[in-house]
Amino acid sequence: MCFVASDPGLKRSMNQSEFKLPGAGSPRVLLTGTNRWAAPARIAIGLAKAGCEVSAICPTPAHPLLKTRVVRQTFPYSGPLSLDSLAAAIEATRPAIIIPCDDRGVRHLHNLHSRQCSEGNSGSEIAKLIERSLGAPESYPIVSSRYRFMQIADEEGIRVPPFSEIRAVDDFDSWSALQSFPWVLKADGTWGGGGVRFAETRRRAEKFFRELTRATRG
Repeated sequence: MCFVASDPGLKRSMNQSEFKLPGAGSPRVLLTGTNRWAAPARIAIGLAKAGCEVSAICPTPAHPLLKTRVVRQTFPYSGPLSLDSLAAAIEATRPAIIIPCDDRGVRHLHNLHSRQCSEGNSGSEIAKLIERSLGAPESYPIVSSRYRFMQIADEEGIRVPPFSEIRAVDDFDSWSALQSFPWVLKADGTWGGGGVRFAETRRRAEKFFRELTRATRG
């Protein structure tokens, strides 16, 4: 599934005390990075300057987080065992909050929370930590859906481009009656600029839709 928009256009500040555990000194933060992007390293430096004790889980080797001295502990992020890797890093660092640095990291936290609940551990420390970090579990499906996320933003009065959910090529009929080209297609389950296509014609929009849905299903 993906959504289509007519235009590609689209902080909460926290007091340090909100991160502190009872009896803790510096607030402990765990960063998660599933890509080798530089942004997590910059986030780590900023948190360290603010007085946080920063740990991280990321792919190895050569991740930028491994190049900065502000990260106290680092843990390898294993693709096939991503949830186990994440749970082990949480157990080892016992952070006050987890900050995922990309969409896939958010999805992994959602999945780990779901696994904890399915195992009868809905009240476990890991589940509570994920809820403290990412909010109420009821919001997780909304965050994972590009369409629902845009819909909520629109309902809250945030300026967003016209958009619509596309589940089949026939859904372009009603969309094309209202919106001229170019169109922007974005697939659920993609991030970092991936899963985006710009269509100048209906034929190309349908072609891109089939490509995106095949890729995300695979």
